[in-house]
Amino acid sequence: MASIRTFNRLSFSLALALIVVAAALTFIAGRIAATRVEAQLAAEAAENADLLGALLASEIEHYRALPLVLASDEQVAAALLTADAAARLRLSDRLASMSRDIGAAAVYLIGADGTTIAASNAREPGSFVGGDYRFRQYFSAAMARGTGFQFALGTTTRRPGLYLSQRVNRAGRAIGVIVVKVEFDKLEASWARSGTVALVTDARGEILITTQRAWRFEPVARILPDMAAGVTRHSIGAATGAPPGTYTRAATATIIPGWTLHALQRGDDRIASAVTGASALMLLACALAGAALFWIVLRQRRAAVRAQADEAARRELEARVAQRTAELSESNRQLLHEMAERQRIEEAARLLHEELEQANRLTILGQIAAGVTHEINQPVAAIRATADNAAVLLEQSQGDAAQAAVRRIAELTDRIGSITGELRAFAAKGTGGASAISVEATLDGALQLVGANLRQAGIRMDRAPSAAGLTVWAEKIRVEQILVNLLRNAIDALEGRADPAIAIRITATADQVHYRVSDNGPGIAAQLADQLFTPFRTTKAQGLGLGLVISRDIAASLGGALNLVPAAPGDGGGAVFALVLPRGRA
Repeated sequence: MASIRTFNRLSFSLALALIVVAAALTFIAGRIAATRVEAQLAAEAAENADLLGALLASEIEHYRALPLVLASDEQVAAALLTADAAARLRLSDRLASMSRDIGAAAVYLIGADGTTIAASNAREPGSFVGGDYRFRQYFSAAMARGTGFQFALGTTTRRPGLYLSQRVNRAGRAIGVIVVKVEFDKLEASWARSGTVALVTDARGEILITTQRAWRFEPVARILPDMAAGVTRHSIGAATGAPPGTYTRAATATIIPGWTLHALQRGDDRIASAVTGASALMLLACALAGAALFWIVLRQRRAAVRAQADEAARRELEARVAQRTAELSESNRQLLHEMAERQRIEEAARLLHEELEQANRLTILGQIAAGVTHEINQPVAAIRATADNAAVLLEQSQGDAAQAAVRRIAELTDRIGSITGELRAFAAKGTGGASAISVEATLDGALQLVGANLRQAGIRMDRAPSAAGLTVWAEKIRVEQILVNLLRNAIDALEGRADPAIAIRITATADQVHYRVSDNGPGIAAQLADQLFTPFRTTKAQGLGLGLVISRDIAASLGGALNLVPAAPGDGGGAVFALVLPRGRA
């Protein structure tokens, strides 16, 4: 009996020590698990912020080129310089068509006195025509600085949106302002479907765009009162309208100066689950250690007591194994769920990349639109003159000369068709399949798109022909997109040069084709070279910083590469980019 009492006292002491150790280890394990999940939530929030920021930038870029193009339109200038009501109504109908085509909420023209003279909603109730918008910031900023923007509530529609404005100049003076209104309902709905709580604030901390409609135009300090202290985890109650819980916040700058995008990732349930799982595992480990320790002590007891204790330990162990098996099964189910979620996120990222690639092509088209318009206007004018001449020749019964004039008209029509066909092909999303494409055809397509820009800038193009019949294994419009990006960057770099020139050289190996695009501009500083292919890093005032990033990704997806390479003798001393693509196969 004495030995049993001694064993009991020893067992009690060991049990007490084990409980203390188990409690400490369980707390530490729970804290480590919570910290790990918090780090994962912060990374996911940052990734979501970058993705949502890219979507917002793409949405704004989709509309930003339109005011620039319309500011140089002669029909717009004529409506401002004359008081022809019929002409202004025709312009309104044209603006309505443009608004429907690009998905803008409204497009309207304001005179220098602040009065709207033409609008896309001119034939609708609540038309902007006749309205005085001198008080609007976007109007005064455009009149003063040439361009402006403002996020505000519409005075007529009472719908919020971003107003993008551009001053219209003629004969060295400001004659009016063209405005495009962009609404973000579809973008907000898309953010909401992703499960992320997101908001965009201006420089004053006012919420402009958000997945929670009730938050719009509220100060962010009311929703996230401790954000000013640099806190990244926020407790949000049901009173705010969002699902209550604890959220991890990540912020990123946007394409609009002064705007900040905040992505909130809810994770209190994940943290609780991780803490519970880690604590359970640690408790099980401590229990197993205690069982082993008691088993050693039990061996010292009498045989009868040892047998009884062994049986009890066996039953206890079986129960714990069953519990552990159930826990492992649940952990495996959660792991499978997380793998499926990761696959969904990766698919969403792939689709986003495709949308960014398409947005880049549409942005390029917006940038070259004015030059292409000039390219088309020339043959159109020639067609009109030739047609008039053919009519005179027919009246004079000069049939042969008239036939020659008609053939000239057909040739000019084919030229216009070639230009518009190239634009339609470039704007398309692609066939989705690679094939053997002529190297010369890719160069012809890219140069046709930027040819007007080259001629307007007075740039000399030095293009050496490639080997006869040389092909690459790729998609034509994607190769053209890379080349147009490189040529556009070279054109921008050559601005102000006395004798600007761009050179294109083609070489080939047994398996690869090498495109080499160089210019005689100032080149790229060494401290900037490492950031060229980093998203949202750009030296351009109006640039998004995605052109080269998207181009490199396209090259990689085609099995090639795009790099900045050192200049060689004869390159002109400027920047040199090398595009490598697989050689076409039979």
